[in-house]
Parts: sequence; structure tokens; C-alpha cells
Amino acid sequence: NEILKKMLPVTYSHPNMDFDSVLTTVDFREQKIEEILEFLPALRRKYLEIRKREGHEAKIRWVMGQMRKRAVGNVSLRELHERVSKEIVGG
Repeated sequence: NEILKKMLPVTYSHPNMDFDSVLTTVDFREQKIEEILEFLPALRRKYLEIRKREGHEAKIRWVMGQMRKRAVGNVSLRELHERVSKEIVGG
């Protein structure tokens, strides 16, 4: 659903553009959830450097914001949120 919101304006502006070109234009790259989660340790370290708020919820929101671009069109944001929350709260 989220990826469609990004694709629709491109498709409307360029109705003859092929599907793969539309995906390239919206900067989509196919990734599995495990590949996206590989960035979690680095994002956790970065958050510790720049954080403005304490607590797990703030960290989870920030990390999800950073992962969103990679996740859209690839994985359920709900599932990603559950996995990120589990890692941050549990680890």
C-alpha cells in the first residue's frame, strides 16, 4: 500500500513507463526483513550519539523512521516494528 502511494504519481506523469523503471524512479530496492534488520546495531549506536529523549519508545520510533524507506514495499511495517521492539527492549 505504501509503495503504491509513491508509485502512483510517477505512473500518472509517465503512463508509458515500464514497471521496473517506476520502481527505480521511486528508489525501491527489494530486501528481506533480515537484510533490513542488519542495520539495527548501527542504528542503535547512532541513536545513542544523537538522542534527545530517553526510553525504549523514543529509540524504537527513531529506528523505525530510519528503516522505513528500506521497508516500504518489502515487509510489513507492523512486523518490522514488532521485531525492532523485541530487539531493543530485549537486547
